Order: sequence, then C-alpha cells, then structure tokens
Amino acid sequence: VFIKAAIPRLLYGPLFCLLIYITPWFQQIDGSYSYSYYAMLTVFYSSHQIFVYPMFVSLMAFYARISDPNVGGTYMTLLNTVTNLASNIPSTIMLYLVDHLTTKTCKGGPHSGISCSSKENFGFCTNSNPKGICEITFDGYYVEVLVCTIIGFIAVFAKRHYLYHIQSLPMKAWLISK
Repeated sequence: VFIKAAIPRLLYGPLFCLLIYITPWFQQIDGSYSYSYYAMLTVFYSSHQIFVYPMFVSLMAFYARISDPNVGGTYMTLLNTVTNLASNIPSTIMLYLVDHLTTKTCKGGPHSGISCSSKENFGFCTNSNPKGICEITFDGYYVEVLVCTIIGFIAVFAKRHYLYHIQSLPMKAWLISK
C-alpha cells in the first residue's frame, strides 16, 4: 500500500504547484476569492489526503507488526518519533531554502533594478523616496517542487526492492532481545 500510494502522492506536488501558480487568476477585484476557488482547493487537498493516510496507516501497521512485545509501546513510539523527525526536518529545511532560491528585484524608486534579496537592499528599495516595491522575479518554490519530485521518484523506484525486502523479514529479525 505504501509504495502504491507514494507515486500518486508525489504527483500532487506539481499539481499543487500549478494550483498556486493559477491562484492569482481567481482573485477578485476586492482581493477576495470566490467560493469556487475554495471548493477547488478543498477537492485538491481532500484528494491528496486519500494518498497520505493509507501511507501513514500502512507505516503504523508495519511498526505495530515489528514491535518487540517485550519492550512494549516504547519501541513503536521510538519508530514513530524517528519517522516524524525524518519527515519534518526536510520540510523545515525546504521552507528555509525557498527564500534563498527566490529572486526579488526592486521596481520603481531610485533603486529600481537592485536585488531585494538582502535585508539591506530591501530597506533601500522600500524606504527610498519615492518608495519602490520588491517584486518576485523568480520564485524558488517552483524549483523546489521540481527537484523534490524528481528526488522522490528516484527514491521510490531505487528503494522499492529494499522496502519489499524489509517487509518480508521474519518477525525474529525485528526483536530487540533475542
């Protein structure tokens, strides 16, 4: 179940990327968004969850199956903690890097054309007289989605046999006390 759900889940990265790209088209004159946009967002997110939860449940079922009964719930908690760290640390790093991959340029004002990537240049642009605005000229989010999707597909296809192997190990291979 895990591998079967991983591939469609990976495809949702570019789909959400496309949704974010077209979001400004749904913005109304007053800055709000129509209910149809929110409905589309809800459908996208809900359909994504169809692949997220089977992966989570299959992982927890695997942990429950391999947990050593002599240790109790501590072993399963440890496995779950490692899983949470392994999924949250890369997310945090990617959120940090998206700003560094994004290019912003000053438009208008006396400093027009300078990069707004540093705080100093951002201040030059937005605090000048007349004021300029920093516009995103290249959004690093799109690069991250592309790179992470490619890495995800490589990982799924390269490690697929390994996942099947560890799943087929006998129960005694997972026991802490032998």
